[in-house]
Parts: sequence; structure tokens; C-alpha cells
Amino acid sequence: MIENERRKDLFVSLVIIPIIFIIVSVLANKYRMDIITHLDYGFISMIIYVLIGIISILIIPIPAITFVPIGVVIWGSFTTVLLSIFSWTVGAVITFLIAQKYYGNLFLKRIYPFRKLEEYEKRYGEKTFFTIVLVLRMFIPVGILSYALGTFSNMRLKLYITATAVGMLPASIVVSYVPEIITQLHVVVIDFLISIY
Repeated sequence: MIENERRKDLFVSLVIIPIIFIIVSVLANKYRMDIITHLDYGFISMIIYVLIGIISILIIPIPAITFVPIGVVIWGSFTTVLLSIFSWTVGAVITFLIAQKYYGNLFLKRIYPFRKLEEYEKRYGEKTFFTIVLVLRMFIPVGILSYALGTFSNMRLKLYITATAVGMLPASIVVSYVPEIITQLHVVVIDFLISIY
């Protein structure tokens, strides 16, 4: 049963979420002017985006990256990277602190095998564990890893925040610039198809 849950989670992470992201990217480009007209309220839009990012980390089933293409349309890739890193880091810290205070999420304890984090932290020491967290941050969903680290590690908050922000930087850059790449590929494919016919 647990193995089926892991396969389902892996399928969602590797197939469903990227498909949703691509669809949102294409639609955001297609409805670019409508998005700018109806969703760009300057600084207020940025605050709403940050709040959505924080909530998406706290509530694990909502993938944070699905909102990135809309941010890219409104503010461009660079600003979206900064807002995403900020909101995801704040959401991760809140999740980490909740897990520490309330000894984590019972669902997480049953399904995900993160108990080894305690063992790694003791075996490798703080500096090496920081590097492990940095690498894990790039590959494991933010909310799940935050709950796990808050539950199963004694990592200091300052190190956790640093590992989280730095570890999410590559993913944030990629997902903020991919919508522009998808848009350019979409245009090239359409131009190619028109030239064939």
C-alpha cells in the first residue's frame, strides 16, 4: 500500500504537475492581455502572489509552481524569481516551525520514510547535513521536506532558512524562465506548421 502511494506521488510530481505547468504557461501567454488587465494591481498583486505561494507550501496538494506563469506575465521572470523564492521560503519556514512545535504531520510519519533524516544529521554533523538539505531541497517538494525536517531533525532555523532559500533558487529560476521558453517554442512550432501548409 505504501509503495503504491509513493508511485502515485512520483507520477503526480513527474507527470501531472509539469503538464499542468505547461498548460498554465500556454494559457497565460494566450491570455496575456487579460491577465495584465484583470490581475495586475501593482504591489497588491505581489502581496497576493506571495500569500498564494505561502499557502501552497502549507497545503501540500497545491503545487506552488502552477502560479509562476501568471507572475511571469505580470512582472517578468526576474521579479517572479524573487517573489517565488521569498514566498516559498516563508511558507517552508512556517511549515518547519509547525512541524517542530507539533511533532510533524501524522500523515507524513506514516507514508514518507524521512526518519533517516535524524540518523543522517547525527552521523554527518551540521555542515554536511546542511549540504544534504540543500540538495534535497532541489528535488523534494517544499512542503513535504519542510514537515519532514521540522519533525525529524534538530536543524537550527538559520541554517534551515539558508538551505531552503539557496536550494530553491535553481528551481525558481527554471520555472520562472520556462514559460518564456514555452511561449517562444509555441510560436516557432506554429510558424513552422503554417510554413508547411
